[in-house]
Amino acid sequence: GNNQYPAKRYNFNKATVGQWLVSIDASTASDGYIIIGSKDTSVKLFSHLDTIDLVTGRNIGFVAYAYSADANKDKTTAPTLLKGAVNEATLKLTSPSGKITTQVMVNNKGLFKTSIEAVEAGEYIAQVTVRGTTAQGAPFLRTTQNIFSVVEPVVSLSSQVVNSNAK
Repeated sequence: GNNQYPAKRYNFNKATVGQWLVSIDASTASDGYIIIGSKDTSVKLFSHLDTIDLVTGRNIGFVAYAYSADANKDKTTAPTLLKGAVNEATLKLTSPSGKITTQVMVNNKGLFKTSIEAVEAGEYIAQVTVRGTTAQGAPFLRTTQNIFSVVEPVVSLSSQVVNSNAK
C-alpha cells in the first residue's frame, strides 16, 4: 500500500564484491528493522517435492537447484540447472506437530536432493536454504518454502494369511 514509516537509508554504491561487516549504533533504544538487499537477483532457487505418494510411513523426496533468471525467460518449463553456483543446501522440515528436522542435502552435479520419512499425517512446511557464489564471485543465499499435506494410508495390506471357516 501507501504506508510510510520514518527510516534512515544507507546506500553502498559500487561496493566491491565480498563479505562486509556493517555496524549500526543507535543512541536510543527502539524497535526497528534492518533490511539489507542487493540488486543482483540473477541467481534464483528452484525446489520441489519429487514424491507424489504423500502417505505416512513413506519417504518424501526433495530437490533443489540454482538457475539463472536471465537464461530462464520461458516460464512454461522448469528452469535450467545452473551448475557450480551452490556450495551447500539444507532442508528444514516442520512436521504437523511442530517438530523441526534439519538435513543437509546431497549434491549431485548442482542438483541437491534428500528424503525424509513422513511419520505423521497433516500439513508439513519444507524450507530449503542454499548458499553459493555467483559467476562474478559474490556470495548469495536463497530460500524457498513448500507446504504440503501427508495423509494416512487408506488401505493397508499385509502378507499374513487369514482363514475363515464360516458356516
